[in-house]
Amino acid sequence: MLNEALMMEHAIGEKEPLAFRKAPEKGHVRALVLAGGGAKGAYQIGAWKALNELGYAFDIVTGTSVGALNAGIVAAGDFEAAEAMWERVTTDMILDLEVYEDLTTEEGRKAAKKQLVRKALRDKAIDQTPLYELVKGIIDVDKVYASKVDLGVVTVKWPEFRAVMITKNEIPKEHLCDYLMASSAFFPGMKPWKIDGQEYIDGGYFDNAPVDLAIRMGATEAVVIDLHGIGMTRPVDRTKCQVMTIEPAEDLGSTLLFSPEISKRNIERGYAETLARFGIKKELK
Repeated sequence: MLNEALMMEHAIGEKEPLAFRKAPEKGHVRALVLAGGGAKGAYQIGAWKALNELGYAFDIVTGTSVGALNAGIVAAGDFEAAEAMWERVTTDMILDLEVYEDLTTEEGRKAAKKQLVRKALRDKAIDQTPLYELVKGIIDVDKVYASKVDLGVVTVKWPEFRAVMITKNEIPKEHLCDYLMASSAFFPGMKPWKIDGQEYIDGGYFDNAPVDLAIRMGATEAVVIDLHGIGMTRPVDRTKCQVMTIEPAEDLGSTLLFSPEISKRNIERGYAETLARFGIKKELK
């Protein structure tokens, strides 16, 4: 039904959506690019759900920061696990920070942000070890390496400020979760992440939406799920890769404060707005 509706109703401003065209010719490679944005990342899980329902498959997935964490889940193909995780995640599951405020209210968000800033300043960055435990529990490393979907992430060496764009074939299996953590080390809010003695910080300092990495990995077509997050975005040579962007119509909320209620809402938004991008209307609950 979705594919029939998609073919009947498409009308967008960019080039014809990739899924409308006949199967790519030999040599064409499709990538999913997941941008950084912290707690806003739940939106990407809803978008992924919609793309799956549209029958859209990818050869490559790249990500930065929370996009890297989501990319690891996408590479493993674990949608149900991703949705379940995002629908229960709270700030204390990401950071060494207990938040008791109601993040669904403006007053609660303001109070929680003040609490977060005070702790970051006092501790000179907040420890993200809880996130590491979550990542190790959610990322099925064996599935990632067995998958036909290639995975690439962006991080930055600290204090050299030297970009690192790396694929799963270059990452030892035992360090996959470490590189996902390195890409998402939102310094100075979070501490740098150390791998074999080298410190790394958030890949958003180099490229928050790594289309260029996808092109280097062979992509000729890319769908970018943007979050309007903080970070640098590098220019893309569109003569090498056809790019379509899916992005939120409204602000998705905080970057470092996580709420199950807000995440559920953002999953719904990502789902509905991705379908809308392909001309299919879906009312939010």
